[in-house]
Amino acid sequence: MKKIASLLLCMCMGLSLTAFAVEARVGCAPRLSFSGTTANIEVTVQGVGCDIEATVQLWCGNSMLDSWEGSGRTAIVIRGSAEVERGKTYTVRVNGTIDGESFQEATITKKCP
Repeated sequence: MKKIASLLLCMCMGLSLTAFAVEARVGCAPRLSFSGTTANIEVTVQGVGCDIEATVQLWCGNSMLDSWEGSGRTAIVIRGSAEVERGKTYTVRVNGTIDGESFQEATITKKCP
């Protein structure tokens, strides 16, 4: 029984370390700005010598308004714009993979003035 518990503990630690290693190798910086009723989105994703795939989504509440994708090696920049309404709050969500492993979603939320 102790061997099984030890094996499970090692497996869990290995999975945690793998996820941490992916997070440590990726940097994600989403930006959201407004020009009148246009939302401007720019996301930079960097990975040290890695293959990167990312999806950027613009949300208003529970509704996805638009999405953009990008891929590349080491660093990618994804830009997009969408028509929005003044006074509403918008969220940019970023997720993807680095060398085939998922990286945690990055978000930014702002209200359109």
